[in-house]
Amino acid sequence: MRLHRRATFLCTPLFLACGSYTPPDPPAPRDATAVHASMGRSWDAVIELFAARTIPIRTIERASGLIVTEQLSVGPEGHDWADCGKDNAIVLRPNFATYNVLVRGDSQSSSVKATVRWVRTDPKDRLIECSTTHVWEQALEEEARTRAEEQRAGPASAPEPATYVGEAPATAAPFTANESPASPAAARTNAELLADSDFRRAIQDLRALKFLAEFQEAVRDTLLVEVSNKALPTNLSEYSLGRLFRAYYRMTDWSPRTVILFSHAGLVLAAYRRGGLSVRERR
Repeated sequence: MRLHRRATFLCTPLFLACGSYTPPDPPAPRDATAVHASMGRSWDAVIELFAARTIPIRTIERASGLIVTEQLSVGPEGHDWADCGKDNAIVLRPNFATYNVLVRGDSQSSSVKATVRWVRTDPKDRLIECSTTHVWEQALEEEARTRAEEQRAGPASAPEPATYVGEAPATAAPFTANESPASPAAARTNAELLADSDFRRAIQDLRALKFLAEFQEAVRDTLLVEVSNKALPTNLSEYSLGRLFRAYYRMTDWSPRTVILFSHAGLVLAAYRRGGLSVRERR
């Protein structure tokens, strides 16, 4: 309710100067989407979705299950996503949004809840708080649920080895003997990862190039790499990062979900999967 009072205070007098402004109705309450898969699977699915859509992330806290983005611009598609009220009977739509996703659960089941702060600004920086239609949120939750539950079911057979990053041995399996798709292994420490000589050399090379600031495994097939300040003026090189991915890909037993996410100051800059490097377009 506070947000709507703020919107009325900021916007109504301004719009009344040239017409009549009607604020939107508050959104109806909505429950999180239940997922028949572990929290780890749901978390991985949400991270994959944000990476696939190249949505920059400001905050990522796996322990609390929270993901928060920067404020991002919204195009004409926002017409279906939020209602910003009416000005002289003209329906207003958002042009900026901040996305939040909360993942909760345990090793058996979980839930995904997306919330979005939609706002509208005009050339004079007047701000309107908008009311969501839940369309964007429900679509993301449903896609995350589908991905997580498909991962839980596991592949019917071992995936074909990727040729882009080098052939995997014919005997390689998508999971180790002590791991199953329904129970993802815990993340390894940096010391455990560096015990692999190929991975260690790849990390050392990136540090020598002053590219890498820090790294950490989020789950057994997702590596988070913080890019250093000195690396930002340069282009992300598929050649220099491919060696790291090949080493890490092997360490995940060639899991089809393997991904390395490169970020800086909370923003995801690029993702490296077995299909290659995907760089977020800089604005």
